[in-house]
Amino acid sequence: MNLNESIPPHVRRRLNFELLKDDVDSVIDYVITPAWYENSYEFASEVCDTMVMNYVDTFYNLKPEEKDELYHYFFDMFSEYLVNYYNEWKNKDKNLDEELKKMKSFIFENENKRFTKNSDQLQNVIYQYLNKRFSTGNRQIRTKKRNYGNLGELWCVDGNETLIVNYYFEDGKFDQGIILVAKELVSDIQKLFSVREAYTMYIIEEWYDDVMVPEFQKIVGENNLDIDKINTMSKTNKCIPEPVKPEGITDDEMIEFITKNTLYKKDDVIKTIQSGKRDLDDFYLDIVDTVNRRKEHGW
Repeated sequence: MNLNESIPPHVRRRLNFELLKDDVDSVIDYVITPAWYENSYEFASEVCDTMVMNYVDTFYNLKPEEKDELYHYFFDMFSEYLVNYYNEWKNKDKNLDEELKKMKSFIFENENKRFTKNSDQLQNVIYQYLNKRFSTGNRQIRTKKRNYGNLGELWCVDGNETLIVNYYFEDGKFDQGIILVAKELVSDIQKLFSVREAYTMYIIEEWYDDVMVPEFQKIVGENNLDIDKINTMSKTNKCIPEPVKPEGITDDEMIEFITKNTLYKKDDVIKTIQSGKRDLDDFYLDIVDTVNRRKEHGW
């Protein structure tokens, strides 16, 4: 596929399909879920928009029309893949969202007092189970400067990525919190307590909002965070150790590593650091994490 000639040659030369495909998979695994969108077009469009935003810092001085062309390039290349991904998810989980809405309405409107009373006792027991299960987990935190102005946390439990939580900000103000939960955790609770999937998802969301969010706020120094949505992960990955900056590594070595494993050129990295958009250590650790995930997870 040829890009429109309005895109500068230096951009065209640096669009590597394999790296782009990895980034698309990363976006739909860790940033965007089909559950947020009414149809496949909206989902595909949002993924491509996110891709453009992620690459804006890579390609300096892009004009608005060049950004539009970059979006159309991503959409033309990946729309079929993204539409198929969305449709597969829709066919598999089409009833879950509606069941979850009904469950919340059912509980909040107190339509069945006997169930509500019993559910309070059951909720407390599941809370205790979750507290114990996560007590030995590892909580990895992504700060705003490493997460495009948003906050995030990843829980590793028993060697697997079990919960991914993203707190999204709009113009510096908190917008919404979204949980992605491993299907294995949901299944374990269903089997252990003989409850339906929708109720399990509801309880996990409430537990996290009640127990874990207040702790997270203290850690990052934020207020008024909460959880608005929950969905299951598309797949459960093995945990990757948090990257650590090697002792004695130089700035030049970190820059070389970034350019070797991304679409960035050396001058681009230096400009990004000098402009204050990225801290070199954080930038380097982000790329180390991405490289490690590619090796472990195959994306």
